[in-house]
Amino acid sequence: MTTEFPDNIKINVIHLVDLPDNWSNFSQMQVTQTIGATWIKENKTMVLQMPSSIIPDEINYLINANHIDFKFLKLIKIQPFIFDARITFARGCGFDNSFRCIISFRWEVL
Repeated sequence: MTTEFPDNIKINVIHLVDLPDNWSNFSQMQVTQTIGATWIKENKTMVLQMPSSIIPDEINYLINANHIDFKFLKLIKIQPFIFDARITFARGCGFDNSFRCIISFRWEVL
């Protein structure tokens, strides 16, 4: 999906140097889950920028729908996305219902 929000909205940025060496290993999933849970609990920013643990050199942006700045977020475009099998099968989901499972997974983590 493509979103847009004003430039003055603060983004909490997690850099690779902020993470342990093995943070992207599947067995270390709790590292990013803890970062996300703390970010949601503190509710200081609407956006968390985080390196992707699955696609090197990519960045994920997590959106906190409970943050006061969420009202400034504009949904510009929705596009199809094929979920990586490592994500869907990690939760016991099949490809036929992976979308429902990944959404559930995201809400559990955050």
